[in-house]
Amino acid sequence: MNSVAASARSSSPAIRPRAEAFFGPYAERMAQTMSAYSPQEIQRFEDFIGRLRSTMDALLADEYRDGGSAE
Repeated sequence: MNSVAASARSSSPAIRPRAEAFFGPYAERMAQTMSAYSPQEIQRFEDFIGRLRSTMDALLADEYRDGGSAE
């Protein structure tokens, strides 16, 4: 086993409580905020964000296909 794997395995239990302390309040607030929306509304928003990302990915792929614009 290499030292990176050994270090990650031995530090994981110590990291978890700190990660929960850091992200816990955020997760609670996100859950509270999201509870105001139905699963269908959240799915519609996720679909919208997915389409925006696809549009931006396509735009960037086209824009930089030949190394960027000539401007």
